[in-house]
Amino acid sequence: MLLPSGCDVTAALRQLRELEQEDPLLHVVWDERLGEVQLQLMGEVQLEVLQSLIERRFGLRVGFDEGGILYKETINTRVEGMGHFEPLRHYAEVHLILEPGEPGSGVQLAASCPTDSLAANWQRLVLTHLAERTHVGPLTGSPLTDVKITLAAGRAHIKHTEGGDFRQATYRAVRQGLRTAQARGGCVLLEPWYDFTLIVPQEALGRALAAAALEDLPACRVLLVNSAPGSAGGSARLEGARATLEAGGAEVEEAQLDPADDGTELETVLAKSEADAVLLFEPSATETAASAKEKLSLAPALYGVGSTSPIAAALEQGTLSASAVWSDFAAGYLAVEGAVHAARGESWQPQTLDFSILRGEDMYEPDNQKLLFPVAS
Repeated sequence: MLLPSGCDVTAALRQLRELEQEDPLLHVVWDERLGEVQLQLMGEVQLEVLQSLIERRFGLRVGFDEGGILYKETINTRVEGMGHFEPLRHYAEVHLILEPGEPGSGVQLAASCPTDSLAANWQRLVLTHLAERTHVGPLTGSPLTDVKITLAAGRAHIKHTEGGDFRQATYRAVRQGLRTAQARGGCVLLEPWYDFTLIVPQEALGRALAAAALEDLPACRVLLVNSAPGSAGGSARLEGARATLEAGGAEVEEAQLDPADDGTELETVLAKSEADAVLLFEPSATETAASAKEKLSLAPALYGVGSTSPIAAALEQGTLSASAVWSDFAAGYLAVEGAVHAARGESWQPQTLDFSILRGEDMYEPDNQKLLFPVAS
């Protein structure tokens, strides 16, 4: 952030801290090395809003230089750092153990120092000094993360030790430990990465179901059930499955149902079919087929679509070999987004949900539970 000429940096930083408390997406950082205020925010829109807000509330016309990429550093080896501070009439000594932490854990602090070596009040002071600042790595000066720092030992003088002495000793211990890790090649630069969702077309869902069937039953005889002949999405799924099955050497047949079928026609088709596997492309048809297989003790393996409670039960019981599932929450968000655009009179291109092929043996993995049991998880 570029402050106006003659601006009191301390006062400006205090004002920015107020905004930071109000906006959870804003992070204000004071870089002691560069002597500048840095902001971590979510993009140009937030930047423009913040610039206007600062001028309106505090009367400061601030500017911003070109933003940079936020890197972080960590270590991949266990090291010990020792900090010693002993100018005239001052004394403090701190020994720290720095260890790699779990990804995303940040900086974790602990103490394993006996109180007969260092009194409890001094230990609490060391932990306070460890937590009060953002420690930086030796590679690029980027913030340290995913590290566990443990106070292992320390010493104080009964007469000459003051509180500020342990601050200096603590900082020196961290710095010495990181430099030791660097000398051993144990420092790691963490580059940012982007998490994105690939939007998958309907045809790919059919291809994925067909691939699951071919994985279980190579060169099999497969029945494709078209339970919604007028549905463009259902037809695209079916054609995608057909192309994959034929390419895999499977014998393919199709059954087209009456759109008004209450399940009776589908039960009859399944009972008469000699197929090794049956693919269904709508949740209601998947539910009906699973119920019919259990009721009539039918042999074909079933592959369907959806994540309703009956489908989850069929997966768990093994009645359904696999199902293509998606997040109902994501579907809701897309529906709301479309409604907002429609209310504004704006054009909006409908989007296709991403999906996963889920089998019974995988349904209780944490990520899959969110798809099948979104409320409970």
